[in-house]
Amino acid sequence: MKTITCPNCQNSGISMTSKFCGECGNRIACECGAILNIKDKFCQSCGKSNKKFENQKNNHKNRFVFSEDKDGRKMEAEFSDNATKDLADTLRDVLVANQLGSKINNSLSKKRIELPESEPSKVDDWETEVSELVADNEVESIDSTAENVDVNYPSINLVTMRNLPANETEWILVYSFYASNFGKKIFTRGDIMSCYDKSNRKTSNRVKNLSSYIKRAVQKGAINPLNNKGEFSLLEEGLQAAEEIVKRSKSSPVKAKSSSKVKEGADSKKNDSGKRISLRTKLEVLELGIGESQRQKLREFVIEKLPKSQEDLVLVLGYWLSKEMNINEFGINEIYTAVQIVDEKTPRNLGQVFINLKGSGRLTKNKASKKYSLNHVGDDFVKFKLPKS
Repeated sequence: MKTITCPNCQNSGISMTSKFCGECGNRIACECGAILNIKDKFCQSCGKSNKKFENQKNNHKNRFVFSEDKDGRKMEAEFSDNATKDLADTLRDVLVANQLGSKINNSLSKKRIELPESEPSKVDDWETEVSELVADNEVESIDSTAENVDVNYPSINLVTMRNLPANETEWILVYSFYASNFGKKIFTRGDIMSCYDKSNRKTSNRVKNLSSYIKRAVQKGAINPLNNKGEFSLLEEGLQAAEEIVKRSKSSPVKAKSSSKVKEGADSKKNDSGKRISLRTKLEVLELGIGESQRQKLREFVIEKLPKSQEDLVLVLGYWLSKEMNINEFGINEIYTAVQIVDEKTPRNLGQVFINLKGSGRLTKNKASKKYSLNHVGDDFVKFKLPKS
C-alpha cells in the first residue's frame, strides 16, 4: 500500500486516504482528496482554501501581564478572542470598585497568562486567574492600551447601576464622556442615543426631550456643536464635570424628599410666642393644566434662561407661569410642580427660598392668599439679567 510522508514533521507511513497527520495534526489532503503541499494556501485541484493558513492567520494570543521593576508595577493586556471581548470592561469595573491605588501582593509581582484563541475551552479558567489577581484591593498602577477602555473610569453600566448623575443634564454629560472616548474624539446625537440604549434608560419622553437636554449642556459650556450634521466635541468644562460625576462614591437621590417634621436650624424658626415652627412644607404636585406642548416650552425657557441658583430657578418658573399660564400668584406647590416638569433638582427648603426672594425685593407676598407674585424687580431680573454671563 502506498504511503506518504508529512511535509511538516516528516512522519512517514501515512495512508494515502488520510487527510491529517497523526503526529502533528497537519492537514495532508484537501476535502476533495487531493494531496496538499506544505506551502499550498489553496488546493491545486479544487481551489479551496487551506484551513491551516486560516488558523495561522487568526492564531493571536490573549495576554495579561503583571510586571515589576525599580520604577514601579505595570499591567499589560491584549484581548482578541470574541469570548473575552467584554473582559476589559469587567476588569476595569473590578479595579475601580476596589479603589485603584492600593498595594499589590508581593506574590503577584510578576504573573503572565497567555491563551491561544484556538483554545476557547480554557477561557473560564483564564478569567478565574485574572479575578484572583485583583480580588483583594491589590493593584497599585495600571497601564491599559485597549481601545475605548480606561481603567480610571467605571463602565457606563456601572454608572447606571450606581445612579451617579443627579439629573438628565448630567446624564448627557456622562453619555458625551463615553461617546467621545473620554474627550478624545467627535461624537454625534446618535452616539448619545446608543448610550441611552446601552444603559437601558431610553424612554419615549427622554427621546422627545433629547434636543432640550443637549441644548442645556451646550449652554452650560460643556459640549460644543461643531456643525449642522449633529457632531459635537466635549469641552474641558464638560470633561471635568463628567469625571466628577463618574467618580462619585454615592448615588444621587432620585428626587428630593419633603417632610413636615419640624427640625431646628435653617428649616425652622420661632414665632412671636417663642414656639418653633417648621419652614418646610409637605410638597405636592398640582394639576395646573399644562399640556405636553406647553411643558416643552417651559423646558426650553429654562434652558434659555439657564438659572444657576435656587432663587434664579424659582424666579424663572414663576415668571413663565405668570406669562404663559396666567398664574399670577403662586405658592410652593406650584413651583414644585414646575420643577418636576423641567426635571431639575428640587431645592431642599423651598419655603426658605421664597423668604429670601421676598427679602431681596423680587417677590411680593399676598397676606390674604399667602401666595407670591413677581414684582417689577423680579420681572426685570428674569428678562434682562438671565442668563448670567
